[in-house]
Amino acid sequence: MNDPELQEFVNLQRSAEDEDFTETRSMRRARTVFDFVEIATFTVLIILLLSCFFLRHAVVEGASMDQTLADGQHLIISDFLYSPKNGDIIVFQPLNAESTAPLIKRVIATEGQTVQMQDGVVFVNGVAISEPYVYLDGEISPDHANYPETLIPEGYVFVLGDHRNNSKDSRYEEIGLVDVRSILGRVILRVTPFSKFGAVN
Repeated sequence: MNDPELQEFVNLQRSAEDEDFTETRSMRRARTVFDFVEIATFTVLIILLLSCFFLRHAVVEGASMDQTLADGQHLIISDFLYSPKNGDIIVFQPLNAESTAPLIKRVIATEGQTVQMQDGVVFVNGVAISEPYVYLDGEISPDHANYPETLIPEGYVFVLGDHRNNSKDSRYEEIGLVDVRSILGRVILRVTPFSKFGAVN
């Protein structure tokens, strides 16, 4: 084989190798794009399923939960296998109030417990509870600083707002005790503002 023929053979080999390399690189890119699309699609489906069956979205309206939650903040709530517990922050649909907008309050007492307020101090089962979350920007009116000892019946909870002197809650006749069937879910995550993203206590 003379030199021109050898050079042509080598050139053909290199060309074939370049084509194989280019094809392999293209296949890798295509596979990467496909994997990304597959993962993104799966993630969206999971989020949709969670939203439909386990998670819901809620927005804080008003100042009744200052300084724990602020007006306009976005929350994720869940009622999946949920049973109310003392201290939970819940979203519920008021049954007796004129407005049907969901309310956000904190569970203070559950069925079978007694609750009482004396001069703003809350007693559950006769014991004063610690409430580091309570926010006061003034005095509570005497009408709402006291609440007679009440046994919470089955299927109900007693709720209060953390902004204790600026909250319509179980102390008020139009709200009263909350039927657990009206609870839309427990607050599990604050989404916005992003600087405060995370669980809510």
